Amino acid sequence: MRTRREQGRAGPWCVAPVCCALSLALSVHGCRDEPVYSPVPADGTASVGGSLTASAAVGGTSGADGGAASLATAAIGVGGGVAGSMGSAANSVGDGPGGDTAATGGAGGTGGTGETGVTGGSPAAGGSAGTGATGAAGTTGATGEVAGSAGAAGAPALLPLEGEPCAGYTLIGSPENDAGPDYDASLIDMDGNEVHRWTITGFPPKMLPGGSLVGCVGVFPSSYDCIEMVQVSWEGEVEWSFDAWAELAQGQTASRHHHDFQREGNPVGYYAPGREFADEGRTLILAHNRVTVPEIREGELDDDVIYEVDWQGVPTGFEWHGVDHIAEFGFDAAALQDIRTRSTPRLEWLHGNAVSRLGPNRWYDAGRQEFHPDNLIYSSRRANFIVIISSATGEVVWRVGPDFEGRPEAGMGQFMGQHLPHMIPAGLPGAGNILVFDNGTNAGYGNPSGNRNWSRVVEFDPTTFELVWEYGSATGSDSFNSPILSGAQRLPNGNTLITVGVKGRVMEVAVDGELVWEYQYQANSSGPNPAWVYRAYRLPPEWLPLGENEARGNYASWQSLFER
Repeated sequence: MRTRREQGRAGPWCVAPVCCALSLALSVHGCRDEPVYSPVPADGTASVGGSLTASAAVGGTSGADGGAASLATAAIGVGGGVAGSMGSAANSVGDGPGGDTAATGGAGGTGGTGETGVTGGSPAAGGSAGTGATGAAGTTGATGEVAGSAGAAGAPALLPLEGEPCAGYTLIGSPENDAGPDYDASLIDMDGNEVHRWTITGFPPKMLPGGSLVGCVGVFPSSYDCIEMVQVSWEGEVEWSFDAWAELAQGQTASRHHHDFQREGNPVGYYAPGREFADEGRTLILAHNRVTVPEIREGELDDDVIYEVDWQGVPTGFEWHGVDHIAEFGFDAAALQDIRTRSTPRLEWLHGNAVSRLGPNRWYDAGRQEFHPDNLIYSSRRANFIVIISSATGEVVWRVGPDFEGRPEAGMGQFMGQHLPHMIPAGLPGAGNILVFDNGTNAGYGNPSGNRNWSRVVEFDPTTFELVWEYGSATGSDSFNSPILSGAQRLPNGNTLITVGVKGRVMEVAVDGELVWEYQYQANSSGPNPAWVYRAYRLPPEWLPLGENEARGNYASWQSLFER
């Protein structure tokens, strides 16, 4: 297959062998011509990088966003001459003022030619890309004058690697913990070569700076939950473990972790400028708790619980149970009846698949308390909703779903069995928006969602529920489908890394929808569904142990590119 840019011409494809029963097909494509990404705050403040504003030479100031803007005033024509135009000033949000009013020309003089307006400057490196605003034409003077033409618009600034693959290393983890003896996690370079392999996997596995991997060992009986969470070094030495949450058997205990966790200091577990993992920090864990709640249904429930432990495995005191908040999830009478009468002796009624903190964000800075940085965003696939949970009270303070009809989010189109909704961290393009993999498969109680049979990735504004970016369609070249698993990660150059779980496909997509990188995972294993990938992550080169990147891909550090 080829990307849309490559249709009608040959595209560079490379196929490389990967050791340990792993093969791949991977494509890398060139730069695009029209970078357009700049979701920024409505108040005109910069969403990425600093904000520098240049003052006009005569009156007025330029708009502000991203990097520095340039503003020039029109020159006055001689002898009753004309005002030249003002060049463009601002970039992105917050356009600068138009040309200053020209001075009155001398009476009866022949108008001279006004000086051409100066072209608006591009934002400095590190700012959000945005198109410079076209300068306003100079005002016509007195008798004999003619107004000069408007100056040209400033060119948009490119983020480093914009429209190209964001070079780093991709973490691929076999799903379902260690359900097969040869299930593990591996790291590949941009050419698909395996550069490292750990003997454990995770749900999902996550690599920390320095090469340590947090994953799982053992599967809780009659479930897919982890028995023991472990952190191992690059060399495989155990650095941390936790299993003391639920009773297992004969005095044994288990973490019952499933689907997601977060380590203190980084709200989402992937690279974002300035979001550093804490040394020996706390761990936020999504887990199961087996309970009986007759008010909800007869028979057992595997309820979702979110708890936190410190480095020593001691609970910090935060604990949230789904059954305590059933009235806050938006279920109608049909949904509640469906939950009560589902024909199964034990119901995993929520099937949560993501939890993370919001982290610092512009909405909270503007006074929206529901977006407190410590609040949690949680996704229930089976019940088909996304909620934000107050870290102080445990109450649901924001929600989309389960049924979008008649609600503010209806304009986005119904989500169906979504995975990995999270707030894009501060410092990344789209910061403050919510990114989600919408699987498109029947989900929810009382069947509110229907069945779309194709997947998409959606970025939306959580305050207006307006779509900011979308990738995926029923029949187009961007069509893909994964009824379960999957996720999406925002990269620092504006691209999005997408995991199409049941296909074992990982792809990197630019803002304009161009496919710029792709990897196909194929594996032989004794366990079920060996070619599935629950969730992949792209990691910055500097997260590898000292010397490993230089000996491998030797890619530029993201810190040097995106934190200037």
